Amino acid sequence: MELETAVWMRVVSLGTPVILDSGFWTRRRRDTLRAQAAALGVPLTLYALDVPHAQGRARVARRHALPGALPLVGNAVDVLWTRFEPLEPDEEAVRVPGAPAHDL
Repeated sequence: MELETAVWMRVVSLGTPVILDSGFWTRRRRDTLRAQAAALGVPLTLYALDVPHAQGRARVARRHALPGALPLVGNAVDVLWTRFEPLEPDEEAVRVPGAPAHDL
């Protein structure tokens, strides 16, 4: 994570836009990201994909059926789901309701 942060911060400081697809599952990680972007004086846009748990589980099941897929075993999806902290009302984000069905 430290290397990833160093790289994106350097790239942004050189004037190149960066897209981070790292989840940012916790408020703490999102707040850290906000602070880093502010320190660099660069804009930050968070996108929140609103996907119900059942839909998320179904998507994981479809991905597991693909050749070469690395499946999550047992109840891993459910355990991981409990670690996610939804964005709070004071967190500015572009909310994307019901993510597209084609996103395997």
